[in-house]
Amino acid sequence: MRLNSTGLGKTTLVVEVVDFICEHVEGEGHVLQMKMRSTAPVSWQMSAQLDRNDLFDGLMAMLRFLWKPKNFFYVLKVLLRAGPKSAAKASQEEKKSNHSLANG
Repeated sequence: MRLNSTGLGKTTLVVEVVDFICEHVEGEGHVLQMKMRSTAPVSWQMSAQLDRNDLFDGLMAMLRFLWKPKNFFYVLKVLLRAGPKSAAKASQEEKKSNHSLANG
């Protein structure tokens, strides 16, 4: 996925979701931790802790979005079509290619 932030200016991070971990955080209760890794233009490890309210709000936002038939069929089309590789996978393959050229 591509991630933009006003704090980064015009920089776009290429990010991939690595893992989800269920854990208990002292003082906050149960959370779902989403581990992410940016691959370009910098290599960062990131995580987001989603609590009950975050999960509920995210689920409701997705359901409201998918409730419109136009949006539902668009998402279905994106999921079913064989398109270009994700930005994160393309970035990884480019790094491997550059690494093998440098070593080879």
